[in-house]
Amino acid sequence: MVLDAARTSHAALAHQVRTLSEAGLRPLVRGVDDRVTRQRVLAAGVPLYAGRQLTRGAAVAPDRTTEDSILRAITMLAAFSDGRPPDAAFDAFVRDDPHVAASLLKAMSSAALGVRGPRSVSHALTMLGRDAIIERLVAVTARLIGEAAHDPELGFAALRRARLCERIGVALDTAPHPRARVVAGLLSMLEFAFAAPAPVLAQRITLPSPLRDVLDAREKPLGQLLDVVDAMEYGWWEDMTARCQRLSIRPRVVADAWLETWRSARDELGLSRADFN
Repeated sequence: MVLDAARTSHAALAHQVRTLSEAGLRPLVRGVDDRVTRQRVLAAGVPLYAGRQLTRGAAVAPDRTTEDSILRAITMLAAFSDGRPPDAAFDAFVRDDPHVAASLLKAMSSAALGVRGPRSVSHALTMLGRDAIIERLVAVTARLIGEAAHDPELGFAALRRARLCERIGVALDTAPHPRARVVAGLLSMLEFAFAAPAPVLAQRITLPSPLRDVLDAREKPLGQLLDVVDAMEYGWWEDMTARCQRLSIRPRVVADAWLETWRSARDELGLSRADFN
């Protein structure tokens, strides 16, 4: 059941959400395009909402060291986005970047890795192997995106988009490697977290051509896939149908995957509703 935030008063929204939820339905509010509206719909108990991504607030001072760590992490993920196994350069990066190393250890210490978690990133690499660490780096990078913007919603959206692209991207002709699809989702959130145009950010990151297109023209399959994701998340239903047809993907497949990745991204990041208030 879809409700429109622009056409529903606060009192009516809370009543409708409660009524629909009690009836066993899952209401979704569209048109959540600013922070005040987001807080209002969350206070009403809305489980799902759709709207434009919110750019980092003007009052938030840029955190260049965290931004640099994010760009280095995405550059490293992109370097192995064709499926090649990580090598010693990957080990050195995750070990030596202070933000990434600390975030990785924090994430792994809270996971079920036995009685004790890894003592260091080097220990984690030995325990789990490079492939497992590069997978965990995806969620760590998403979390850092939220930290750079001082908005956990952007970190959550980055991981949700990464997992959504990973899942529905299998439908593309000659589907890119899952790592490439994940990186595409992360890249799509940088302009909002950094409050900088995507083409400008493209000049700061070394990317293979299909991923560079994500930040620029979006003419290649991964870019077109993100156009579908945008339409889904912003509530542009008519556009989503047209964009899905261009890629021969059924809209229902996208919608179902979006709901699943919404839940899985929250679980992966360990977030609760309170994190977005």
